[in-house]
Amino acid sequence: MRYLFLPISLFLFAFCASAQDVEVVKTPFAWLNVKNDKRFIEDHTRKLTVRLFTNTKFSRYVIGRNGNGEKLPYNTNDHVSLGAGFNWRFIGANIGFKMPFVNNDYRRFGRTSSFDLQSFLYFRKLQVDVYVQAHNGLYVAQRNVLLRPRLTDTFPYRPDLKTRNYGVNAQYIFNNRRFSYRAAFVQNEYQKKSAGSFIVGAAVYHFRASADSAIIPRDIRYPGEFWREGFDHSHVTSLSVNAGYAYTLVVAKHFFATGSFTAGPGLNYTFRRDGAIPRQKGGLDYQLNGTLRLAAGYNSPEYYAGVQYIRLTNKNGISDPATWQQFEAGTFRVTVAKRFKLNRKLEKKILNAVESVKDGVEEVIR
Repeated sequence: MRYLFLPISLFLFAFCASAQDVEVVKTPFAWLNVKNDKRFIEDHTRKLTVRLFTNTKFSRYVIGRNGNGEKLPYNTNDHVSLGAGFNWRFIGANIGFKMPFVNNDYRRFGRTSSFDLQSFLYFRKLQVDVYVQAHNGLYVAQRNVLLRPRLTDTFPYRPDLKTRNYGVNAQYIFNNRRFSYRAAFVQNEYQKKSAGSFIVGAAVYHFRASADSAIIPRDIRYPGEFWREGFDHSHVTSLSVNAGYAYTLVVAKHFFATGSFTAGPGLNYTFRRDGAIPRQKGGLDYQLNGTLRLAAGYNSPEYYAGVQYIRLTNKNGISDPATWQQFEAGTFRVTVAKRFKLNRKLEKKILNAVESVKDGVEEVIR
């Protein structure tokens, strides 16, 4: 089993009431209530959405210097997973397994052991990304940056290199009445007409890279003092803001294309250490972050088929002039989904059970 994804948000317990073209979605928190325009968005959160998907997650760690395009990219050896999942009201879960016969490229790229949780939570007003990632074993993605001869088609592999990434990115969706992220990425809504929205948010990340020897190999081609540094640990903590726009184009009622891009500046504190000698460097510098989301396919009240692509780029300046470190992460997914209307008695039993748990939690808090 490659990963287990279970975003459960109990505070989004929703009751829906209709009034002509407006659907009022009430929650326990007044500021989360949304008046959904039914001419643009058809809500299917009360149905059981069941999906099958293939998924590829990727991560990349890059060290670079401005001027001549000098950079050292480390990639994880990614795998294709086959999985299934569901969504009903506020509950969602996905589970995936590595596909057989298509993940046998260890000879060329080495083996990456990973815990990779990329959780994308789509609410009506808010969109939240959560990253908890741990990768052991990366390879140099561009072999020509090293002086060692290329005798085979294999890539230089660093089994000792480890990366860790933890982060949260929360964004507010202004036109939440007419624009739906969930239609494209969660499949429990149906975007009936084209619409878009401005988005603003903030993010915090902590990234670490470490190795048993210098992270920058000794035989790197690039000249300069920076590329001869022997640091084997690098810690980066960043805080940033971002803004952007998202839009869904609907063609012939059921075919859609969704694009979203947000970016913004921030500050980071970088700490580097050389374990061989008692030397460490650190300081404040700039940070730039961006998130791209793309989706396209077919959507209707009952069926969904489409592709989704999400990519995070987090670039952090280093105290050395014109140098930087960058962490990238994302996912590419192909999904087919079907929605089922639940029996009212079963739905009522589940809701009563959730209410009991919710009451118990509130009692403990009080």
